[in-house]
Amino acid sequence: DLSRVFQGIMEAPVEVITDESTLVALWRHENTRVFADKLCRDQDKTFIDKVLAEFMPLHFGEGLAAENKETRWFCDFQRDVKIDEETGEEVGAPKVYEPAYSWDHVKTKAYDYLKRYNEAYPAKSMNLVLFDEAMKHLMKINRTIQQKRGSAMLVGVGGSGKQSLARLAAFTSGHYFFQITITKNYNDNALFEDLRNLYIKAGVKGESVTFIFTDAEVKSENFLEYMNSLLATGEVVGLFAKDERDAMCGDVRNDFVKDNPSMEENLLNMFNYFMDRLRDNLHVCLCFSPVNAKFSIRAQKFPAVFAVNINWFMSWPEAALVAVSSAFLGSYRIDCNDEDRQRLYSLTGAFQAGVRDMTEVYFSRMRKYVYVTPKSFLSLIDFYKQLYTIKYEEINVQERSVNVGLQKLKEASQFVEKLKVQLKEQEVVLKAEEKKTTALLDKVMIEKGKADKKAEIVNGQKADCQAEADKINAEKAEAQVELDKALPFLHDAESACNSITKKDIVEIKANRKPLDIIKLTFDGLQILMSKKVVEVRFEEKMINKVSAQFLADSYEDFSSKEVSDMNFLANIMDFATNEKDSINDETCELLDPYLRHDEDPLKNWSPFPHPVLDPSLAGKASGAAAGL
Repeated sequence: DLSRVFQGIMEAPVEVITDESTLVALWRHENTRVFADKLCRDQDKTFIDKVLAEFMPLHFGEGLAAENKETRWFCDFQRDVKIDEETGEEVGAPKVYEPAYSWDHVKTKAYDYLKRYNEAYPAKSMNLVLFDEAMKHLMKINRTIQQKRGSAMLVGVGGSGKQSLARLAAFTSGHYFFQITITKNYNDNALFEDLRNLYIKAGVKGESVTFIFTDAEVKSENFLEYMNSLLATGEVVGLFAKDERDAMCGDVRNDFVKDNPSMEENLLNMFNYFMDRLRDNLHVCLCFSPVNAKFSIRAQKFPAVFAVNINWFMSWPEAALVAVSSAFLGSYRIDCNDEDRQRLYSLTGAFQAGVRDMTEVYFSRMRKYVYVTPKSFLSLIDFYKQLYTIKYEEINVQERSVNVGLQKLKEASQFVEKLKVQLKEQEVVLKAEEKKTTALLDKVMIEKGKADKKAEIVNGQKADCQAEADKINAEKAEAQVELDKALPFLHDAESACNSITKKDIVEIKANRKPLDIIKLTFDGLQILMSKKVVEVRFEEKMINKVSAQFLADSYEDFSSKEVSDMNFLANIMDFATNEKDSINDETCELLDPYLRHDEDPLKNWSPFPHPVLDPSLAGKASGAAAGL
C-alpha cells in the first residue's frame, strides 16, 4: 500500500506540480485513495481523514495543512483531443495526471467520453447519470487502471453501477476492455481461450487491456484460482504450451532488444520481459457484491484477488437519487409545472432513502438483512411511469365527462342571462345616461380641485426660483469682481512670457555659472510645471548682495537639462497657453517660500528683505530671468 501511494505520486509529471501546496494535495489524495477507499464504513473513512489532518501540520506546516484541508481530486482525462495536422484524424487526448481544473470541467469531460462511448458501441450504449458520487468512482477506477499493474475490485450491491463505470473508465483511459459472455457451455477451456487472447494483446502487442470480471461470471471456483494466479505472478498454469510460449518470446524479440540492449538474448530473459509487459498492461477490474455469501470465504482463499485496490460502492446519497430521478423522468411527459416536477424528483429520492433507513431499523430489531439497491430505485421509477400512464388516462376520461356536463350548464346559463338583458334593456340605457352625466360632473369638480392645487404649487416654485436666481446673480457679481482683480496679473504674466526670446534662452545656456536668483527662478519654473526638483535641504544663497540660508536649487541636476532642450521655449509657451488652468493649491503652496514677503520685518518669514523671485532683481541678472 505504501508503494501504491508513491506510485500514484510519481504518475503526476513535474510540470503540473507547480508549488508545494499542489504536491501536498497530491500526497493527501493518494493516501486517501489507497487507505480510505478500501474501507467499507463511513466512520473508518472519517478516521483516515482525521489522521491525515493531524499529520499534515506536524510535517508540512500549518500553512500547507490549511490550504489542503479538503482533499483535492486528481485525474488524467481533462485535456482536449488533439488532431493530426497531416491526416486530420483524432490522435487522442494526452493523459496527464493533474489536479482537477474544476468539478464542472471534469464532469463535462466525463459526459463527452460517455457520448463517444455510446457512438462507438451503439449496441452497448449506456444511459448514465454522472452525479457526484459516480464521478468520484469513475476517477478512482481511472486512476487505478492507468497505473502499471493497477487492478481494482469494485464492491457494491447489484445495480450500483460498477460494470458501467468500469467500462466507461476503460474507454476514457483508451484501453481495450473485455468481459466474458457466460453461456451454458462456458467452462475452464473457454476462459483459457479468452485469457490467451488478452495475453497476446497485452504482452505481445503491448496494448493496454482492462478485463472486467464479475462474481456472477464465476461458474467455478477454479475461475478465481486462475484470477489469483494472474494477479499474483501473471502466470496461469496450463494456459500456454511450451511451443506457444517460445513463439510469444519470438514475437517480442525485437521489442526486447530495443528496450534491453545490454541483456542476453535468450528465452528466459525474453519470457520475463513478456511477463513484465503483460502485468504492466493487463488490468483486472473485479466487480463483486458484498451480499454474496461466498464473499468473505473467497477473501481468505484468494488473497491476491483481494490485494488489489478496493473501491466500495456505498449507498447512493439522497442527492444522487434525486439527480438520477430527474434524469430518467426529465424527458417523461408529466402534466405539471416545474415546481411540482422538482418536488416529484425529491419525493422519489426520499422514498428510496426512507426505505433504506428502515432496513437498518429492521436489521437492528429482526437481525435480518433486506437490501434496497440502486436497481430497486430504477424499478421504482419505471413502475411510477407505468402507474402514472394508467392513472392519467383514467383521470382524462373522467375529465372529459365532467367537461361535457359543465358545457351544457354554461350554455343554459348564458341563455338565461341573454333573456334578462333583453327585458331590462331600456332601463339599462336610462341608467347608463344618468351615470354618464353624474360621472362627468364629478370629473369636472375633481379636475378643478387639481387645477387649484397645481396653481398653488406653481406660485411656490416661482418664488423659490426667483430667490435662487437672485442668489446666483449675487455670486456672479462677486466672481466678476474677483476676476477683474485677477486679470491684470494674468495679463502681466502673459506679457512676461511673450517677452522671452530665443536669444534670451541662448544667453542663459551660455552662462556656465548663473547667479543664484537665476537658479531659483528655474526651480520655481520646475515646481510650476510639476517637474522634478532635488530633495529639500538648505545652503547659502546670495541675492541682491544679501547672503542667507535658503532652499538648495535644482539647476545642475534638472533645470540645466530642461534649458538644453530645443523645445524649452515652445514648452513654456504651450504651458502659458494651454496648461495654466491646471495650477492648483498644492503648487501655490510649494511656491510660497519663493514668493512670500511682508513689509513688516516682524511678520516677514523670508530670510531676505524682499521676495526671492522678484522680477526686477531677476532682470538685473538676465533679461530672460525677468520674464521667467
